Amino acid sequence: MSSTRELLPAKSASFGFDGATLQGVFLSDVPVDCNEGAQGDQLLEVTLSECCCDFDYYELVEQHASSKSYRESCLPVAVLNSHAEIRLLEEDL
Repeated sequence: MSSTRELLPAKSASFGFDGATLQGVFLSDVPVDCNEGAQGDQLLEVTLSECCCDFDYYELVEQHASSKSYRESCLPVAVLNSHAEIRLLEEDL
């Protein structure tokens, strides 16, 4: 594993979600693949500061997600840049 602390870009893409437009960084509680919309072959581990940031607060809860096997949040870039530890995982999981 390689430790890294690089700031995420100030810009992020907007995505449609249940009729709303969200802007931020999408995170899940487990690694996801292209079947869930992930792209690329690199995996980042993001650890949120408990005192300042809450995954649950930004969680995306879909009404018809009974088959969804993971939790997902859309956090603002500024929150991650200020309150997250980010590592690039180099080993296969």
